[in-house]
Parts: sequence; C-alpha cells; structure tokens
Amino acid sequence: MFRRKPARYMQFSNLRYFKVAAEEENFTRAAEKLGVSQAYLSRIIHNLEEEIGVPLFNRFGKRVELSEYGETLYEGTESYFRILHSAKNEIRDALSSDMQRVRFVARSPLGDFPSVLKGFYEKHPQVTVPVLTPGDDKIGINYDLEYFASNEECQGKNISKLCEERYVLLVSSNHQLANREHVALKDLKNVEFVTSPRDTQMSRVQRFLYEQAGYNPRIRTYSSGYWALLNLVEQNVGVCIGCEHSWLVNVDLRIKAIPFSDIQFKRNLYLKWPMDTYLTDATIALVEYLKNLFANRIAKGLDGNV
Repeated sequence: MFRRKPARYMQFSNLRYFKVAAEEENFTRAAEKLGVSQAYLSRIIHNLEEEIGVPLFNRFGKRVELSEYGETLYEGTESYFRILHSAKNEIRDALSSDMQRVRFVARSPLGDFPSVLKGFYEKHPQVTVPVLTPGDDKIGINYDLEYFASNEECQGKNISKLCEERYVLLVSSNHQLANREHVALKDLKNVEFVTSPRDTQMSRVQRFLYEQAGYNPRIRTYSSGYWALLNLVEQNVGVCIGCEHSWLVNVDLRIKAIPFSDIQFKRNLYLKWPMDTYLTDATIALVEYLKNLFANRIAKGLDGNV
C-alpha cells in the first residue's frame, strides 16, 4: 500500500526515467538505455509511486506494463515533453534571430551610410542591422554596437578605436582652392563658408577653429546635417570645415579635403558595445567590416586615390 507524500514538483529526470521505462516495458532494458543501474531505476520508480500514492506499473516478473494510473501519468508526461520541446525550439529560433541581428547606433557622421550598409549586406546577407536613432537607448531600446567620435582618448575592454582624423577644409573640386596641398585657415577671411548652426557639437568646433584663426568667417548659409553641407560644398556654394574620414567614407561627390597648415585639431573614432556582453558573430563581422572600411579610406588618402 502506497502512502501519498506531500505534493511537490516532480524532478525532470525522474519523469524522463519513468517515460523510458514505460516505453521499454522492462526495467533492465530501460536502465541500459538511460545509462543507470537497474536498482537505481527501480528506486526512482518506487519513489515516484510513493510520491503520487498509487502504483504506476503492473509487474509480471521482469516485464512491466503501465497501470491505469501510470497511463494517466504517461499521457501527461508526453504532453509535458512536447511542450518543452516546442519551447526549446522557439528559444533556439529567437536566439538564432538575435545572433544574426546587430542593433547599431551612429552618434557621429558615417559618410554615405546607405552605401556603407549596402556594402556590409553584400558581404553578410544573412545579417540585419536595425539602425537606431541616438537617444533610443535612453528610453529602453538596447543597442549592440555604437559608433561615436571623441576629441579625447577613450579606453576600455568594450571599446575599439577605428582611427584618428583631422579637421580639414572641404572644397568643391571646381573651387579655386581645389589644387592646394595645404591651406592656412587664417588666410581664408574672404572665402565664403557653409557651416553648422549654433548649439551643435560641430558648430562649436568650427567656432573654436575660427577663433584660433583670429576672425569671424563669411557665412553663406547654414545646415544642421553634414550630408547637406557636403552637397552645398560640391555645388560650390561655399567651403566647409569637416572631418577627413568619417564625413567622406564611401562618399562619391566632387569634393576635396585639404589639411590646414596652421592649425592641427584632431579627434578619434570609436566602436563600443555594452560592457560584459557576449559579442555575436554578426556583431564581430560588422566591427571588422567598419575597421576595414576606414583602413581602406586612410590608405587611399584625402583625394580618395591610392
């Protein structure tokens, strides 16, 4: 006679042992299949029967078969394992999707970004790169990879430096200064500029450089976006102070970048990922792609030719 024990959750392994024993109808064969001793399996079954308070098997010598109560438990166990298997597959599918996705945020100009992204997709068609807007992470949207610029050196095990770049003068290939190897900012008092509006990071840098040159520039027009500034420069509306690599990577415009001879002001470009985060193969692929992209840009030089 079995005395029912207080209710508690059955162990997963015990249900598995019960299921195999029911299917083999023989404790010895079931034990061999499970890799345990026959005595251990018999003890597990006995403990289950005591826990539930009813016999789960009818015993006929070495052969066993499920009792009425055992049939009920077996049906429940089958349903449990089907649900568990389905849940495991859903988790694997979700994990596989995450492994092929890189949530990317760019906090600084990244050249012709659609072209940059297209080049990555051509090399890694299985990966998707949702592009987040700077600030999304502050409202609970996590990112996998961040691209940013800093005038200071940044270090950390979750940071990779792409390159150092100078602030340069960007001019149309048709501009009168286009053939110059270097240009002195102090000599550009009478040249018309297109520039960023006030209260932006780039405008603060531009104002600092104008102050170093000792004059207020002639401003033809303003634009808040670097891409609009590049197009204004190409159309020869004015010249612009910009960055030699990040603004021009993969950019196919008739623009020349001319370094300053009298002012040296630089910044660094970085990639960053969340601290203590496992880097997926997709994220590593995007990191390596961007590193190679900037390395090729640097190798080609300011005029875009090797």
